[in-house]
Amino acid sequence: MCRSVVFVLLALAACHRAPATTPTRDTTAAVFGDEAWRTPGSIDHIDFVGDRIVVTTDDGSVVAFDRTGARRVLAEDVLPWVSGTGRLGEHALLLAGERPTVVDLRAGTSRPFDAKLEVRRLATAGTRALIGGKTGTPLTVFDLERMTPGIALEQTRHFEEPVIVGDWAVAARPQKTVGIWDLATGKRHRIFGLGNTSAFALSSDHELLAVGTFPGQPHWAVDVYRVEDGTRTATIGFACNPDALAINATSDRLAIACDEEVRVVKLPGGEPVTTLPGTQAYVRTLAWSPKGDLLALGGNDNILHVWSTRDWTRLDHVKGSRGDVRELDVAGRTLVSHAWGDSSAWLWSTETAKPIIELGGPGRDVFATATDANVTLVALTVNGGKEAVIERWRGPARVDHVVLPASTYGLTALVRELGHVAGGGLWYTAGGRLVVLDQRLAQAWALPAPDTDELNPPDGEASATADARRVALYGSQTLTVADAIEQRVVVQAPYPCGGTHAISPDGKRVAFVDDRGVTVLDAETAKLIGSLAFPIEPTGDRAIAWSGTDVVAAVAGSRLVAWTPGAATADVMPAPNTTSLAFSADHVYLGRTDGTVARRSLTALRASATALAVKPAPACDENEDRAGMFGGGSFGTKHRGRLPDDGAYDEDDPAFAPMLFEGVDGD
Repeated sequence: MCRSVVFVLLALAACHRAPATTPTRDTTAAVFGDEAWRTPGSIDHIDFVGDRIVVTTDDGSVVAFDRTGARRVLAEDVLPWVSGTGRLGEHALLLAGERPTVVDLRAGTSRPFDAKLEVRRLATAGTRALIGGKTGTPLTVFDLERMTPGIALEQTRHFEEPVIVGDWAVAARPQKTVGIWDLATGKRHRIFGLGNTSAFALSSDHELLAVGTFPGQPHWAVDVYRVEDGTRTATIGFACNPDALAINATSDRLAIACDEEVRVVKLPGGEPVTTLPGTQAYVRTLAWSPKGDLLALGGNDNILHVWSTRDWTRLDHVKGSRGDVRELDVAGRTLVSHAWGDSSAWLWSTETAKPIIELGGPGRDVFATATDANVTLVALTVNGGKEAVIERWRGPARVDHVVLPASTYGLTALVRELGHVAGGGLWYTAGGRLVVLDQRLAQAWALPAPDTDELNPPDGEASATADARRVALYGSQTLTVADAIEQRVVVQAPYPCGGTHAISPDGKRVAFVDDRGVTVLDAETAKLIGSLAFPIEPTGDRAIAWSGTDVVAAVAGSRLVAWTPGAATADVMPAPNTTSLAFSADHVYLGRTDGTVARRSLTALRASATALAVKPAPACDENEDRAGMFGGGSFGTKHRGRLPDDGAYDEDDPAFAPMLFEGVDGD
C-alpha cells in the first residue's frame, strides 16, 4: 500500500516537472535557388587543386567545388577586400590585402602571413613570390621558404596584376602597357602596348603574348605577338571590350571572355575553335585546368562557370538569380528576386520554393521589381539598352507593358524603384523624379526632382506602402513623402545623413540605415522619432525592412538587428552574406550574395538572439559623400605592339595627381 502511494506521488511529481528548454524549430525554413556552383562574392581567382576547383572571392571567401558543383566554403570574409591570390605549396592559398592571410585548403583554417612588408599586389610560383605594396612601390621577388625579400623588378611602381610564368614575370599598367621581366636579374625583357583594358596572357613556353587592344571605336581586339621579335601573329576582333584572357598549358589555345560570349581560338594564328555562351556579368578571371580538359570562368555573377573541353559541354547548371540579390518583394504565394550580378529577376512560388519564370534574361536588363498578390511589375531595358519598359506579369504570363519616354538629354529612363498603386496603377522613380501611372499605364502625375545644382541628379531610393498611400523618396540629401493616390506632397525636408530606407506598412514612419545605425523619422513631419547605434564595423551591404508596423529590421555586416522603436533593447541575429530583406507575416526573406534567397521564421531567429542595449546613433557629417568620385586619366594607350626597350613606361600619371576639392567644407 505504501509503495503504491509512493509511485503515485512520483508520477504526479513527474507530471508537474518544468519542461526542458529546447531551441525553437524553424519548420518553414527554405532556400530559393540551388547552392551548387555559387560563391558568396565576385570570383577574382580560380585554381585547380587535385580534383577540386578552388576559387577566391573579392570579399575574402575561399570555396572549393567538385565536378558536380557541390561546394565547401573553406574560409569566409577573412579579408574585407582581396587584391591578389597565390598558391602556397599544394594545400594553401595566400590572399593579399590589408591583412595578408594564408588559408589552409585541407583544414579550412586561416592565419596571418607575416612577411613584414605590405602585400597588395601578388603572384606566386613554387617557392617564389612577387610582392608589391600599393601602387607607387616596386614589385619585389620574395623567397617563401626563407621569408626574405630579394631584388626589386625595375620600373614596376605602377604595374599591377603580376603573374609568374617560369623564370619570367609579366604585369600590366592598365590601359597603357604590359611588361615582361627576368626574375633572376630584375631587368625588363620586353614591353608591349595595351589598349583600354588590363587583359593579357603569356604562354607557358614564353613565346606568345596576348593583349587586349583598342584599334578604334566601336571596335576592340585581342592581339597575339611573338615575344622575341614583336611580330603580330593574330588579331581577333570584337564588338566589346575583352574582360579576361587565358592561354592553356600547351600554349596552343587562347580563351577570351567578352560580354556574353567566350571565344576559344588556336595559337598562334587565331583560328576559331568554338564560341561559348558566357555570362551577362563582368568577367574577372579565366583559367584552364593543368591537363587542359576544363575551362573555368568567374566574375560578378558569383557563379563558377565550367566547360569540358572535350566536347565543350557546360558543367554548371544554375537556376535563380546570379550575383548579389539586391531587391526582394513578397506577397502571398509570390516572391520576386532581383540580382545585380547579371541584372536578372526571378519569380518564385513561396509554397514550393521553386522558380515560376525568369523575368530577365539575355537582352533584358532588369532595374527594379515589385509584386502584390496578383501582379508582378518589372522595369527593364531592351533593344540594347535603347528603350526602358515597365511590364506587368500575372504569374508566368506578361499581360501588358509601357515604353517610358526618354529622360533628360534624350537618355534612356532608368527606373530605380517601382510599385503598385491602389486601383490598378503603378508608380516609379527615374532621374530623381516620382511618376504615377493610371491603370491604363498613362501618366497621371509626376513629382519633379528636388532642386539641385548637379548635372545628373542621383536617381534616389524609394519605398512605399502596399497601396502607395505613402511613397518615400530620398535623393540629393532631401526626403520627400508623397501620396500617390491623392497626388500631393506630404512633407519635403532636408536629411543629410543618407543611407537606405524603408517606410512602415502603415505609412507613419520612415527608417534609414547607414554605417552609424538605424534612424526612424515621422513620415508626416520628418521629425526624429528615435535611433539605434550599431557597435560594429562599417559595411557596404545595408538593407532595411519593416516586420509589421512596429518592428524594423536592418542588416548590419553579417548580422540582422530587429528593433521596436522606443524599446530599450534590440535583438541581434546572425545573417551572413545578406544584401536584402523582405517580410511576410512571421517569415523573413534574406537575399544573399550567392544569388539565393533564404526564408526563416523571425520568431525562431529571435528565440536565439542576443540583446543589444539601445544607444542613439551619432550625428552624421552633413558633408558626407558630397565630394563623390572624380574620374580622369587615360582612355587607352595609342601604342600597339612591341614598344622601344629603352622607355621607362613607369612615370607618374599627372591625370591622377592629388586634387584639391573646393567647397567640401561648406566654405
